[in-house]
Amino acid sequence: MKLTQTLLCAGIAGAMAFAAGKAPAQYLPSPKINISGTITYTTVITTNGAVAKGTLKTVSFNTKSLIDLLNASPTFKSALTNQFGSVSSNQVPAASYFIYDIYDEELIITNKNGFAFNLYDNLSVVNFGFLDINNNVLIGSFSINTNTSAGSESDVTGVEFYFNDRNGNIVDNFGNGTLKWSFGKEDGSGNQKVSLSVKMVPTGSEAEVNGNSDAFSQKTSISGSGSATVPALNHPFYVWWFL
Repeated sequence: MKLTQTLLCAGIAGAMAFAAGKAPAQYLPSPKINISGTITYTTVITTNGAVAKGTLKTVSFNTKSLIDLLNASPTFKSALTNQFGSVSSNQVPAASYFIYDIYDEELIITNKNGFAFNLYDNLSVVNFGFLDINNNVLIGSFSINTNTSAGSESDVTGVEFYFNDRNGNIVDNFGNGTLKWSFGKEDGSGNQKVSLSVKMVPTGSEAEVNGNSDAFSQKTSISGSGSATVPALNHPFYVWWFL
């Protein structure tokens, strides 16, 4: 379960919704993010049916290897086929990457050619991952020029990163995250440029490797940045609440 489904701004809730396969509406930036970490798990080797020996093994993961795991998952291939209506479309294109839709707290695989697949489909019971922030315990500082809408904000919050290829590999981490915002001047047509950078460091938590649940994920790092020209004053969190 996600930590929260709290809406950031009820006034734009309807406009922010999007279906799987569509890029998020540009009411907030959707930064490109890089994900990396390690998983340590126990392997058990039995010799002659009498001696059992357990050893620890550590494997690393990153954005590319997570996408590779999805491509190897029959359940994920089926989801892609259902979305695109073609058996030939059951692989994520090369050079794809993750973006973070902060409004719906979802991860989307996309590329420069317009491919997009939402890992967390609210209409489906088959979900492959998300990146959640805890709006209930989010704290921050901000400075804003109420005449021009220009300003900045820095937030600290709890995060949860969840990944499940539905083929025996799971990462579920909780930890801390920072969000840094920069708001440009309103451009005269009701829009402004907004930039967002994220840095999240979930601590060790539950994991599974090749169906082996005796596993623990560690050293997870999630970071990235992005910008978008969006309607002015659609700020999240503190700026929106205080103005």
